[in-house]
Amino acid sequence: MLREMVRTVALMGALLALGACGSEVGTDGVVVGGSCVVNNECHVDSRCLTGADFPDGYCAKSCASDADCPAGSRCADVLGGVCLQECASTDECRTDDGYECVERPSRGAAGTATVCATP
Repeated sequence: MLREMVRTVALMGALLALGACGSEVGTDGVVVGGSCVVNNECHVDSRCLTGADFPDGYCAKSCASDADCPAGSRCADVLGGVCLQECASTDECRTDDGYECVERPSRGAAGTATVCATP
């Protein structure tokens, strides 16, 4: 009986670890890009940005450079540095919430980052 419980717990842990391997970036991403109301709706390493610049909330991870951001996101010089969803066109963004594919100053590097943000 105890052996079965240990196996079940180990299996559940392995499945959770596998689920955490994805970048989880995008219009429904819990690390970067998804909508939220409070921090616990985002990944433990992310926070929920709210206010006029982030309609319906925006899960984002703090960063000092692109190296701190998961694949599919860029470090923008917004609020001291946050990873925002990278995009090539507005179709990739949460357009129903008012997000567009725009340029923002990069954090930790010269130039700009093309990300989903409010215009």
